Amino acid sequence: MSGFMGIISISVDDETLEKMDRMKSALGFRSRSRLVRAAVDALENQSDLNERLQGVCSAAITVTYDKHQHEAAKDVTESFGKIVKTEFHQHNEGVCTRVLMLRGDGTEIKKLFRSLRSWRATRSVSISVF
Repeated sequence: MSGFMGIISISVDDETLEKMDRMKSALGFRSRSRLVRAAVDALENQSDLNERLQGVCSAAITVTYDKHQHEAAKDVTESFGKIVKTEFHQHNEGVCTRVLMLRGDGTEIKKLFRSLRSWRATRSVSISVF
């Protein structure tokens, strides 16, 4: 890696900017740029993890979404019923958290993860493979 730092411009809404500033302070980053670099690194690690999902494996997916989307969330996860072994669900002040314990073909786990990540109501989604 060279010492050169490229400069880019991004657009974010006010809510996202406020989140960035809160995280910057809470996590001890000196700048928004450092926060963004750390976020890109985390996404890269998550992407690498997903690429290792091959054959039969176990994973846990945690997803948060708007509470009024509860039925739609069930529709998304029910189509992957063969790999969902256990499911935990919690409502909290307008936000739902769902934890899915999975066992099955890595390709299907990736499809479920990507479906949840691209779902409009998703606030956050993370995966752990074990």
